[in-house]
Amino acid sequence: MLWKIAGFEFRFQLFSPASIAIFAIFFLLVFGGVTIDQIQVGGGGSVNINSPNALTINILVFSIFGAIIPTVFLSSGVLRDFGFKTSELFYSRPVREFDFVLGRFIGGFVITALVFSAVPLAFLIGSVMPWLDPELVGPTNLAWYPYLFAVFGLVNLW
Repeated sequence: MLWKIAGFEFRFQLFSPASIAIFAIFFLLVFGGVTIDQIQVGGGGSVNINSPNALTINILVFSIFGAIIPTVFLSSGVLRDFGFKTSELFYSRPVREFDFVLGRFIGGFVITALVFSAVPLAFLIGSVMPWLDPELVGPTNLAWYPYLFAVFGLVNLW
């Protein structure tokens, strides 16, 4: 029952206006920060545009702003239950409260991680744009992206 509740919560939030808007805003801000000289995230310095340091700073800065993401997705389930008066229905069925609450949390956190994945995705796409100065772009190591996303992004969102 736990995974059915988590799957329902994930599917319900997947194409919600909030998830699409947050993904788009984060994607455009990071993409602009990587590709436009006038937009700068974090400090400057003599590092490559796509260096692990620049990626780390982007993920850390946007994870601070991204603290609103879990709030949006996790609170909407509770508000939806009380708004539609379905909370009484759930507890009248043989659904354990632990499964219900943890399922909602897992579904909300997975959609949060998916929405926040806009940051490393935009960073990767932005760093391969043809109009960037080739001298400022270093080699791309794809192993940096999931590692830094998990270590800094997901931990901060947790």
